[in-house]
Order: sequence, then structure tokens, then C-alpha cells
Amino acid sequence: MTLAGAIGRVEPPSEHREALEALLDGMRRTPEDLLVPVSSSHPASCFDGRPWEVPTLSLDGWCAPERRVRDLAPKDSAPMSQSSPALDPGRAAAATTIAASPAVPAPRTPLTPRVAGGTLSTWIVDLLLTALFLPTAPEDPHPRREIDRMTLLTPARLGEELQSWTPAWLSLTCAALRGAGLPVSAHTDDRAAGADCGCGAADSLGSILALLGQHPRGVDDLLGQWGVDPGDLPTDVVRRCAAVALNLPTGDGIVGIISGHAQSPMPVMHGPHGEVAVLANTRPGTTVDVPHLTELLAGALPADHTPQAFIVDTWSFGAIADFFLDREDPPPVTRAEVIATVAAFNAATLLTLCGPGMPTVALGD
Repeated sequence: MTLAGAIGRVEPPSEHREALEALLDGMRRTPEDLLVPVSSSHPASCFDGRPWEVPTLSLDGWCAPERRVRDLAPKDSAPMSQSSPALDPGRAAAATTIAASPAVPAPRTPLTPRVAGGTLSTWIVDLLLTALFLPTAPEDPHPRREIDRMTLLTPARLGEELQSWTPAWLSLTCAALRGAGLPVSAHTDDRAAGADCGCGAADSLGSILALLGQHPRGVDDLLGQWGVDPGDLPTDVVRRCAAVALNLPTGDGIVGIISGHAQSPMPVMHGPHGEVAVLANTRPGTTVDVPHLTELLAGALPADHTPQAFIVDTWSFGAIADFFLDREDPPPVTRAEVIATVAAFNAATLLTLCGPGMPTVALGD
């Protein structure tokens, strides 16, 4: 399956798609070879496939960790993974090219599940559906539960008013996540400038919601592949996407707010996007082993192409639903509606960032 209706540019070279499709089919048949456990069920890592590192604190102040990339070619003294197969010549050549660049960090697997924008995916549910953490105006005499708070998202109440409310709204959501002992995170990159942060989901948030507001067929196609019923997506969510798309914070503003509540420094992604596939992991409690995936992709790509893939841990959409619904006074929405909302946002993000030739596969079904 590829991304019908995608409007982005990230996709593999056409001459390598057949080899990639065959590789992905093998991953689909034996997903257990590629999956590893995660430390938390709530997603906080982004599905960005680029190599990354986390700044460290030394006695001299903030600094980046030493960038070391192990040669992925087989070595008797330092195998990449006890379970990794021997590399064929093409894969070894590609891996050697990666290792030759001192600016590329070694492949790493995050400890939390991956979704679009990390914590951003959780806030999107509150923005479009639940409004559980919508700020209350100081002069409002009514208790928050005595009014329909979603009426604040009608077109007559948008514009500059919504722009001024969304930073507090995102901050309150992040504070609630941290207060519940759940991870909070996003990321930047080494190429961002101006109002961008380097996260495609945050920097392109307006475009993503505008696309979702059109409800293209590609969104339903991805939801179907992920085991989510497209019919569970509320029509009001689609309507609100179109209404709020032009009235949201910049990417830099979004990540700045999230970083203020994060338990650790923001990961820094390196280099340009070079993802060649979308891997949707449906098996609970796991994520894709990035070093192993890097080995496998290297054999299907030219030697000068860094092996990358978007990885969406779709099973973790349920953990986002748990956060909103497992409370004494939950919002009046269903679990299926929450899952469909976060799934649709992730699907729209992929359609915005990727080209129509991007292959996709579901693992663990």
C-alpha cells in the first residue's frame, strides 16, 4: 500500500520501491524479529525517522554528546546486535557510508511509543474533541462543567482569540500529563530556523489540520490499515480542523511550551528527512528496533542514502484514550472517537509530509 493523495515530498526513489516493498512484506510476516519493548505505554516520542541525540549537561554547560556511529558491517569484536543477520555487500556499503559521516548519530530506539509530534498528538485530541483542559476565562462566572465548552470552537470565536488561548491550553494539557506521571516530550532538529522547530508535525500543523478538514480518502485508507474504523471519526472533528487550521501557534512556540513540562531535554534530530517507508506497529507494549531496521533498510537503498522510516506505534492511541477517559468525570466522548481522532491526525500528518509513492506496512496484526 502507498499513500494515495499524499502532498509531501518524502518518499523513496522510484527505482528502489520494488525492493522496499519486498522487504516490508517480510517485516509484515515476521514482525517479532523487529519489535522491542518500551518503558511506557503513553506515546511521547515523534515518529520522525531521522537519527537523533539528546543534549547532556557537563560541568562546562550544555553540550551535545560525542557523535559516534558504529560501522554496521560485521565485526567479530563488536557486532551490532546478537540477533542481527550478517550484512550483504550492498548493506555493508551503505552502512559504511553512514558511519563515515561524523555528523550522524548512531541509530537509537526511543523508550516511549512514537506518534506524530510526540505529546502534540495528545493535545490535538483535546483541541479537536474533548476540550478537557480548555482554559477558563477569569471573568467567566460559570463552572466549566455547566457549559458546552466546545462552543468556544465555533467560527465566531476563533481568530486572534483562539491564538491567545492555545498556548495556555497546550500548557495545561502537558501539566496534566506530567501530573499523572506520564512522559512529555517533542523534538527539535539541527536545521530549524525562524519560527520552525524542526518537527514536521508542529511546523506544518496548520497544513495538516487543513488537509484533515478536507477528509481525503488517504486518511480512511490508513485508518483501515491500522485497524481503526474511519466511521468512528466524529464529523465535528473534521469541521473543527478547517476552523482552527489558521489560528495555531508556530512550531517553535509549540515545542517551547512542551519543553517546559518535559522530564528531560528535547531530542535533536539530525540531517534532512530521508524516510523510505511508514511502519505502523500494532503490537501493544513494543516499538520498532531502529538499529535493526537500519540494517535491513540499508540493503534496499543506494549507498549514499541514510536508511530511515516513519514509525507509528498505533497501539498507543489507546493509551491516549485512557488518559482522557480514565477519570471520575470524563468528557462525553467514546474511546473509539478518541482513538479515531488521534489516528486521523497521524494519518493526515503522513499525507502532508510524504509523497504518494511512500510505501506503508502494518506490523503485528
